[in-house]
Amino acid sequence: MPELWLAFDRPVPFDDYIDLRSLHDATVDALTDALGLPRLWSFVGVGREAWDEIEAHLVASGIKPAAEPWSPDRRPWFAAEAGIDWCERLSRHLGAIANPFPPEADNRPFVVVEELATLLGKLRMAQPLGARWGLLAGA
Repeated sequence: MPELWLAFDRPVPFDDYIDLRSLHDATVDALTDALGLPRLWSFVGVGREAWDEIEAHLVASGIKPAAEPWSPDRRPWFAAEAGIDWCERLSRHLGAIANPFPPEADNRPFVVVEELATLLGKLRMAQPLGARWGLLAGA
């Protein structure tokens, strides 16, 4: 499972590190689908290395790559409010239902709730700064 990192479109005056691997889960995807929320991967943008790999594959396949080179402005950024709403709705739902995770998931429900709370806190700090956010995927 790839690691997911929080990224902002500008420097922020707080530690923006958070590992969101536990939120990348089939059960979480099913919950977001049921709530009509976008899946977590909807917030993942393409970083420079991935863009370069995609372009190299296109060229090798005989397909003309994008006319413009990659830049941070070309990746999708989201308003803090969109992430706050996503976290709050999913958190409320998790708090209102029985544990939706299979028994072999061990402490997954607790880790998911903790990651949601951490993400929510960082997005609330970014909101008054006007910072937009997105997720980066890594190996």
